[in-house]
Amino acid sequence: MNTLQTQFEQHEKEHEPLTPGTFILHGRVYGCPSLARRYKALAIDIALIVTAMIIAMLAAGESANRPTILIGLAVAWTFYEPIFSAYGGTLGQRLMRIRVRDYNRPFQPARLWQVYIRVWTKGLLGWL
Repeated sequence: MNTLQTQFEQHEKEHEPLTPGTFILHGRVYGCPSLARRYKALAIDIALIVTAMIIAMLAAGESANRPTILIGLAVAWTFYEPIFSAYGGTLGQRLMRIRVRDYNRPFQPARLWQVYIRVWTKGLLGWL
């Protein structure tokens, strides 16, 4: 029997049953954010990115540097979620109090490579 199952059974004997979206690891009960909170965080991040792009387009005007500025914004947008999620959270995640954590080390943020895998998986599943 694995340790997670043992911890779960021990918790069930000593306490009330766990609510959906919670799990036990290293003797502590952890909760996952609801889907609504996740979508709100995503909406905040999208609003931030769109606002930044609009401001950059207006500031660039008909400048010769406009394509370079827009390509730079696209690159920054690509790295926004992975880097910020690995190092404290995006603006939306912070406002909605969501933290991306390593499953085996829930007291620490996920590693950068784990966050990149997470973002790619979310992106691929979003296209299904």
